[in-house]
Amino acid sequence: MKTKLFVSKLNQITKTFLSMTPAQREVVHQSIQALNAKIPTDELIQPLFDALSQCPHCHSPQFKKWGKAGAIQRYRCNTCYKTFNNKTKTPLARLYKCHLWADYTRCMQLKLTLREAAILINELKKARSLSYYP
Repeated sequence: MKTKLFVSKLNQITKTFLSMTPAQREVVHQSIQALNAKIPTDELIQPLFDALSQCPHCHSPQFKKWGKAGAIQRYRCNTCYKTFNNKTKTPLARLYKCHLWADYTRCMQLKLTLREAAILINELKKARSLSYYP
């Protein structure tokens, strides 16, 4: 999906979502969860990075791919020669378990304590790991 088209559709969805009642939002949330499609955090961040497409250090639009760190694409700026990835200078930068933050944000919305959230996330991790095996 093209970035501009994606951003415009995302804005439409956001406006519609904000006009809903909390009960309607919960129905939408349950419907999305029913799809059982776990979207990786990187796939959520990449379209935003593509829309900005500039170095986070010097804001130059000229950069090139510079290998990978694990599964994450790295880039190198042609102006300041610094390397970065799509999470640099974001709240998810330098986090080891950023794939769990979607679950933690849901726990924050439910106003769970940190201990309750940790227990719930641990149970979700166990359930996901067991669900792949017959």
